[in-house]
Amino acid sequence: AFDSTFDVQITQSVAYQLSYPSEKHLDRYCVPKPTSENDLYSRVVNGPLKNISQFNGVVLSFKRAWPVILGVAVFAVLLGVGYLHMLKNYAGIVLYFTLWLGTFMTGLFGLFFLYGLFPDPWDELGWYQQTSPIVVICVGPAARFLSLITGFVLLATSACMLFSVLNENIDESIGIVCAACDCILGQGSGCAFVVQPVTQAFAGAALMFALFV
Repeated sequence: AFDSTFDVQITQSVAYQLSYPSEKHLDRYCVPKPTSENDLYSRVVNGPLKNISQFNGVVLSFKRAWPVILGVAVFAVLLGVGYLHMLKNYAGIVLYFTLWLGTFMTGLFGLFFLYGLFPDPWDELGWYQQTSPIVVICVGPAARFLSLITGFVLLATSACMLFSVLNENIDESIGIVCAACDCILGQGSGCAFVVQPVTQAFAGAALMFALFV
């Protein structure tokens, strides 16, 4: 026997709402188009599940791309050993070229991020918006502010590196580097100094492989 009876009534109505411009994303989804008049895109992107979805995306991308990461780790080890041999034989040339190249590239990246003050941060189809990592992650005025701070920091770092390159005491540093490389790769030093970091790198790669594959 039933103790009580419930009546369920279902009604249906049409609610008229303002439409908003949309665009295709990855040829699969229809998402709101980011504009200065419509904040729906920013509310979806910066919603309450933003941190969780970004973390899950990072883990999944790492799991799918483990062969690339493993290959890059092995290649980095080979480059590191080769760089040590170059420092042992051509320390002056390598250090001067590296310092000048690092100074130039740091200043160039600083100018690149400062250029982020001019393009429209809401337009995702521009070449700068698709190239700058800050504009890809952030939208609106926050992207311009972070681009400004990053650009100034990189330019200041480039200026400090330039003074370091022009310092006359750098010859003493070259002598110290040559002595250190001779201790690692010279005769009688054995291969312990080289084998230990290589073994550690392969052990870390094997651990990541076991955890994420």
